[in-house]
Amino acid sequence: MKLRLSLKLLLVIALVLTNFLSFEIRASSMVILEETFEVEEDMGLFSQTSVSINFNWRWLENDFDGRFVEMNGFGADGVSDDWLIFSEPLDLTKFANPVLTFNYIAHFGGPNIEVKVSSDYETNIQTNPADMAWEVLSFFTEGENDPEGGSWSPQFSNEIDLTPYKDTSFYVGLHYVSEGAESGQGVVWRVDNFRIVNADPAPILLNTPFEEAIEPWVVMNLGGGEEWENAFFDDRDGVFGDGSFANDGSDDWLISPPVAVTEGEVLLANLDYYTDFSGPTIQMLVSSDYDPNVHTNPVDATRSEVYVPFETVDTITWVTLPSISLNGYFGEKLSIAFRYQVEAGNPVVARVQGLANVCLFKGIEAPAPSASVAVSTTQPTTGEAIYFLAQASGGRVPYTFAWDFGDGNDSDLVRPSHTYVNSGTYSVELVVTDADGLMASAQQVVTITIKTDDTYVRVVMPKS
Repeated sequence: MKLRLSLKLLLVIALVLTNFLSFEIRASSMVILEETFEVEEDMGLFSQTSVSINFNWRWLENDFDGRFVEMNGFGADGVSDDWLIFSEPLDLTKFANPVLTFNYIAHFGGPNIEVKVSSDYETNIQTNPADMAWEVLSFFTEGENDPEGGSWSPQFSNEIDLTPYKDTSFYVGLHYVSEGAESGQGVVWRVDNFRIVNADPAPILLNTPFEEAIEPWVVMNLGGGEEWENAFFDDRDGVFGDGSFANDGSDDWLISPPVAVTEGEVLLANLDYYTDFSGPTIQMLVSSDYDPNVHTNPVDATRSEVYVPFETVDTITWVTLPSISLNGYFGEKLSIAFRYQVEAGNPVVARVQGLANVCLFKGIEAPAPSASVAVSTTQPTTGEAIYFLAQASGGRVPYTFAWDFGDGNDSDLVRPSHTYVNSGTYSVELVVTDADGLMASAQQVVTITIKTDDTYVRVVMPKS
């Protein structure tokens, strides 16, 4: 039995489904993980298991509702028993109130899919997931977004409470069963936009999308003709520092309004970042004593630089960076600043850099400390001063640093320089210790070659 749709019906469906993927999940909470199936022919965070092989879960894309996964038992000639399960167990122990939401479309009659959770299922052992214990979780309200009977209308699932299961790791899956080919025995299911969010996150202190305005942030220009301003790049609004045409250089500040953080609270930051061209990256700075009425020059306030991996972004697109830990900074008037600096030159070497969706919030638990090493040159030679940079995040500030350059020398600076006398391969180790004594380490191998003398000697042959 094949489904045939008239052109008129297709137009009606198109009108209904055009914005399926553009619908936002109603929960405005912090996203823990999500799957939108944007990678072609990829189930993403999920894997599928077919117990009765007829029609399987599959990745699809069309002009109506974009990219999604579908299970279609409509018109089947036999029984379908198919699972779509998170490939890895979920560990949500750090979150107060995790909930699952997703979008769905159901059409034609038949049994509904079921959302199930299991704490004893193992992907590499059970060939039939039903051999283990699963609990069914309700995802719709009867009469409101009840999928029974079906329609091509996109629906939101209810918020599925995962709190009872968060004390241990567990799996979440969708289970589809269809009896056969008769009418009312096979629903077409399309699902998308799976999100697990913390529905009761710690308070959001500041959330600025920078879509149409910079306020409540303040812009200060200390040099050059350019300054932070709203702009539109790569299909997104944001606030941008662009000194790429300012031959006189730039020193521009984007400063947040003050937020209150008490000692012991964990402050985190999320942001989206855009970059193009080459040159120095912006700095993220934090201050507990900045007062705009006193400090007419923001440099005069006490500020600490927070490492943010801006330099790792090399694509001309928006990137959501991992959460940035500001744990250890506190005060009644804590402020964040982004500093855009470009040296004068002709031509000037400068990046276009943008920010959007900058959010400061209080987290439940700080990320564990981490460390990495950056080196100023890729071809170091003997007698040359090499500059190292300690990159630390997570844990609780302040950090202490311990360098071992592999030749018997060491340092405790954030940005040490070191000169190797002899050629060879050296293992450089960095150990970062946070205020609580938690440590993280990173290694970097450097190969030192002998510096060659580029002096040329002019030889004059005597006349014969």
